[in-house]
Amino acid sequence: MPADTQARWAATLMHGFASAGVKHLVLSPGSRSTPFVLAALESTLQIHDVIDERAAAFFALGLARATGLPPLLLCTSGTAAGHYLPAVMEASASHVPLLVLTADRPFELHGSGANQTIDQQRLFGVHARSFVELGAADEGSLRGVLRHVAQATLTTQWPAPGPVQINARARKPLEGTAAPLDAAITRVDAPRVSASPEAVARLRDALAASERPLVVAGPAPASQRDANARVHQLCAKLDAPLVADITSQLEGDLCGSVVSLLDPDLVLQIGRAPIAASVERFLAGRPRIVLTRHGWPDPSSDAEAIVLGEVVDTLDALLGGPFERDRADWRVEADGARAEAGKRRTLALQEFGPLAVARTVVGSAPADGFFCVGNSLVARLVDRVGVHPSARVLHQRGVSGIDGLVAGAAGAAASGHPTLLFLGDVSLLHDIGGLACPGETPRVVVVLNDDGGRIFERLPIHGTLDDAQFEAHFATRHGRDFSHAAALYGHAYARAEDEAGLRAAIAAGFARSGCTLVEVRVRAARGREEERILGGEAR
Repeated sequence: MPADTQARWAATLMHGFASAGVKHLVLSPGSRSTPFVLAALESTLQIHDVIDERAAAFFALGLARATGLPPLLLCTSGTAAGHYLPAVMEASASHVPLLVLTADRPFELHGSGANQTIDQQRLFGVHARSFVELGAADEGSLRGVLRHVAQATLTTQWPAPGPVQINARARKPLEGTAAPLDAAITRVDAPRVSASPEAVARLRDALAASERPLVVAGPAPASQRDANARVHQLCAKLDAPLVADITSQLEGDLCGSVVSLLDPDLVLQIGRAPIAASVERFLAGRPRIVLTRHGWPDPSSDAEAIVLGEVVDTLDALLGGPFERDRADWRVEADGARAEAGKRRTLALQEFGPLAVARTVVGSAPADGFFCVGNSLVARLVDRVGVHPSARVLHQRGVSGIDGLVAGAAGAAASGHPTLLFLGDVSLLHDIGGLACPGETPRVVVVLNDDGGRIFERLPIHGTLDDAQFEAHFATRHGRDFSHAAALYGHAYARAEDEAGLRAAIAAGFARSGCTLVEVRVRAARGREEERILGGEAR
């Protein structure tokens, strides 16, 4: 095979991605991917170099969350693509579009003991929406390459957004450049799916008949922010309180810790359910209808109906209906729950502890950027502070892992918007390599350092083991000082001792380019005290 045939094939592939609307390529170094890298350098794709493939995948995931478009991941053959799996799993579960291009050795080397050669076909199993085997370069396959790119790009966005793997094989010599096939790619836009009129009519009737309606909303993509005004209009029509995770993009007026004070006769769930276990237990067995764009967000398997379609369109259809009825008693009940939540929060905020840190961080999110929320304890804290960020909220609530949070925030910032990440100390230790991700857009990483995984103190296991066993095997007390991590990667660093210092450190971080790491140390016991005040719950 002439080298120029392979170069033209690779150039056509990259031309196809750019023509399909892909703008970003996240690249890790390697040899077998050389033809595709050389082709990408001649394309319009913006290239982001991330050494570690695991971090690269989460970087791409952050980019996808921020832009709503699929970035392209590219790596060499062998174990490299295996490092993509955690991010691919998250992209699949949270319906984030992602294109994964895995460079491979030619078929004749497989099964021969050739170095760095593994079976890469369907590498991500059920977590990929589809798999495309391009084979090796062939002059007659160029139009087919463009078709495969068009299909793969569409599949990342419809019918259920998620990751797609494309496997492409290259033979030596790997070097060379050539012009792509001079042909236009077939463009296909994902359709907009609206709920059936019958489903909307049934839902409207159910809401109209309800005397004590409650609206709940859990983790959702940044695009759901567009539904905020409509949700509040509907809640006003229904006199319905709104329990909404901060990750829902909606401004809720009631936190999950006091939801048990209410007794609704109908729950309208928008997207996934809130993450608090207390809300999950509260919802079980109650009449409930779910609005969702895709998926089946009903872990308790007892929803009365799931209304599939664009949530904004469904809300628009609902807002046209009459819902007037006397709900004065329900308003009083909801106001009492709100007052109780506020009282508990005031008591919990009397000392500079985890809750005060969360409130300060949320209030410091950049209005023109992104607020990235860590998992585990941090996700619960930000949900309970009673403050809503002006920024769009990004999160990894698909499979809720603590991996890749730092790299994901760097990817979000690569979209050109300032980004604030709030995470725990164990999460930072887990993704310390994410600090190596590139980018000059201001991004601030705030780490809550309470010396271990304090979320486990809220689980039954905390009372099962003695203190030494619990700290060693669950809390994993570490005693680390993160100033050294900032120095290793050349980032600015600050340690905040109080709310004023934390606000100042975050503001200073956004005033400079690149990454700033802000560490806040709190007493481990303070989190337990706050939880008792707020109305603790097993998670």
